[in-house]
Amino acid sequence: KKPKSTMDNATVLKLWRANVGANVILQMIKTSNPDYDVSANSIIELRQAGVDQSIILAMIDASYGAR
Repeated sequence: KKPKSTMDNATVLKLWRANVGANVILQMIKTSNPDYDVSANSIIELRQAGVDQSIILAMIDASYGAR
């Protein structure tokens, strides 16, 4: 079994800009180690980049579910 990769804001943004698709990104968030910055400024930055709200919610869930 492969070790979990770590996902961060930059990775999510890169995948989003590459049009990978929300479902693929959501699955990667579920199966990766979370290292997200979910501060207000970071969330605003993600939304301004057009990242889907469901992805941002999954990032927040992963961040707090891991604690």
